[in-house]
Amino acid sequence: MTDAGQRGVDTYIAEASREAQPILRQLRQVIKGAAPKAEERISYGMPTYEYHGRLVYFAAHKRHVAVYSLAHADHTPAKELKGLMTGRSTRRFAIAQPCQLR
Repeated sequence: MTDAGQRGVDTYIAEASREAQPILRQLRQVIKGAAPKAEERISYGMPTYEYHGRLVYFAAHKRHVAVYSLAHADHTPAKELKGLMTGRSTRRFAIAQPCQLR
């Protein structure tokens, strides 16, 4: 993990709304726990994690925080991330509702 990538994600979270920040920090912790060797950086204006290709992005929006899974067809997301994904590749967390990520 590069210092620049970590600083970029730190800045992204610090600049997000106060309400979104706890969710963003929890997502970061879950992703880093599930993919400890992944490189953390900013891509397309969002925190992203890469390990042998792009794994996952997350972003704060006005009313929700979203996780975008980019796992390749031949790559199964870590079991810790499976519960976060709904639909094809996106999971949204409403900022107004408290959530508990593992």
